[in-house]
Amino acid sequence: MSFLTIFPEDVYPVSRLAETIRTDAFDIDTAQALMWLSQAAYETTADGTEAPGPTKLERLLERWGFACRARLSQGGTEGFVAESESALVVAFAGTDPVVAANWITNFDIRTGTDGIHRGFAEGVESVWPALAAALDGTSKPIFLAGHSLGGALAVVAGWHLTGDDQGLGGLGVPPERIAGLVTFGMPRVGDEAFAAAYKARGLWETTVRLEYGGDIVPTVPPAASGPLGFRHVGLVLRCPHGGQFADSLPPRDEPDDIRSPLEDMANRAGGEALRKWQEGWGRILNHGVPRSPAGGTATLLIDRLPFFFRDHLQDCYLEALGWSFARPSESRVAISADAADAFVQESEASIEASAGDLSGLLRRLFPGA
Repeated sequence: MSFLTIFPEDVYPVSRLAETIRTDAFDIDTAQALMWLSQAAYETTADGTEAPGPTKLERLLERWGFACRARLSQGGTEGFVAESESALVVAFAGTDPVVAANWITNFDIRTGTDGIHRGFAEGVESVWPALAAALDGTSKPIFLAGHSLGGALAVVAGWHLTGDDQGLGGLGVPPERIAGLVTFGMPRVGDEAFAAAYKARGLWETTVRLEYGGDIVPTVPPAASGPLGFRHVGLVLRCPHGGQFADSLPPRDEPDDIRSPLEDMANRAGGEALRKWQEGWGRILNHGVPRSPAGGTATLLIDRLPFFFRDHLQDCYLEALGWSFARPSESRVAISADAADAFVQESEASIEASAGDLSGLLRRLFPGA
């Protein structure tokens, strides 16, 4: 993971998050704790491989009342299994924001025989031996969580954990042992058949996906009709840009609307601003989000992302869950103005090109859109 996805250690909570996670029902405190654990999944590589003593991830987990039972790191998938006195948490990291535009544009929309997006399935397969070993020998309730791509990996992992015939040697965990599967800014994971099977297995009511503001990632892959159409799973909890998830409770069971992919993306990401992309970056960049808590160079670069990516980032979800950041001052931003401007210009060009590529791709796939 890059410096754009991690936070300085003093930004993280010092309270024992393990004590705020409820195993009997979804609530905002539980969701906030699981979002922090999802954020910590971005820290699995923060110290490198040669750092002496406990790693940054291990220090955070110990502070929060967890022990690191396993680190999940293979083939680009990053995450961990943590254990508290009362539960296990499996958390997955997502995608760096600087590559989000290309990630969305280059979505491989093929599914496997089980209807799951192949890339997400392969991500879980790469860490499955370590994950299965970490969960062996314990009967504690299990939570799964992840931000962005990490949310999709959490859903696929939960599906395989509760199966016994999925090709990975599923552990046959009873669905009722999954105490919560909570995701943040998650893309769609599988097709209509997968969504139906997921519901039949008993995971639907346990799964809550949170979607903030104009976050564009939940709009992909598209929920179109036909063999290329994907569906979300579980309940959804949405809040507007600048709002609070607590004001939108409870999570709702809302099926995906089947509409053109471009309409879906425009509707979720702010409509008029997206459709008028070419009219200028001021409309897109003036999103009113406070400075990123990442600090240093990352703050300048993250704050210049367009609103539909900026709303996707971790601090937006945490603040909408009730957290209040002490935002970094200018003194913590260590980059020259010229270097920042050069990076921003390159990023804007890349994002704009990617948006054009995405629009063209969707129009080729769905000529009537």
